[in-house]
Amino acid sequence: VVEALLPHMLWLGAVLVGLVLRKEQVVLAGSWLALLICGNSSAVSALSQRERREGSAMQEALQAWGEEHCGLSVRGQLMTRLAPASNLVAVGFLLAFNEWWRAWTSCG
Repeated sequence: VVEALLPHMLWLGAVLVGLVLRKEQVVLAGSWLALLICGNSSAVSALSQRERREGSAMQEALQAWGEEHCGLSVRGQLMTRLAPASNLVAVGFLLAFNEWWRAWTSCG
């Protein structure tokens, strides 16, 4: 549950901090982050529903074999992606608060 709520708390926090500090750029960055996160969430849910409808017995068997012998669990995959993503967001906020917009654009 935390993995699903953390990105939304992040963009909401950015917008609120930007409003409190009266920094339009931080509000804009938080709003842009909200669009990316919400768009990604809806795309992932649509794709997973489509895959469930189109799944065959062979695909399911290959998926089970791959998860057992080769891959990380879903939780393991999320944990490996969480650290780089949080670092990128932290650097983005640091650059935004210092108004280093040119450096911030190279972060994405």
